[in-house]
Amino acid sequence: MINIQNIWEGVKKGNRDAQKALYDYSCDDLTNVCKRYLSDASFLDAVQETYIKIFTKSKAYDSSKGSLSAWMARIAVNECLHILRKQKKIVFFDVLDYEVEDKQEEEFIADITAEEIYNEVEKLPIGYRTVFNLFVVEGYTHKEIGEILKLSPSSSRSQLARAKSLLVKNFKKKTNLRSYEATR
Repeated sequence: MINIQNIWEGVKKGNRDAQKALYDYSCDDLTNVCKRYLSDASFLDAVQETYIKIFTKSKAYDSSKGSLSAWMARIAVNECLHILRKQKKIVFFDVLDYEVEDKQEEEFIADITAEEIYNEVEKLPIGYRTVFNLFVVEGYTHKEIGEILKLSPSSSRSQLARAKSLLVKNFKKKTNLRSYEATR
């Protein structure tokens, strides 16, 4: 059984074996975090930069403020956002009072597997995907998202609504296609 506390103590001392053990322990999770934000090969850069920051800033981790995994995931998210800003790929649309159509859509999404949702979220435009991930997956508020991405909370809400609406539309198309193929 892995004792993450012992590994972390070694990481803080700069022990290479402990760093390798932490990498082996957390790489899949942090890679998945980065893939949620970056659909191209730049997610690998984000993973690498995440580990560089984890190892160089290990003494900054404060266990009273949350779990080690959450701290590392936050670093990964910040690295992804940094890369997106640098690439100037995040595009936001100012849409006021945009709402998701109705409750039926929420019920419709409830019948879809997590893997199907992940695959469709990955296809969203970068701005929609970023807000969706920050709000739904990471648990940020619209105010926090606005501060991180330098947009208003209402723009964050509209981006999330548009992302959800686009997801529903895409899933409805898939469902109709499956129904059509099943009747053939």
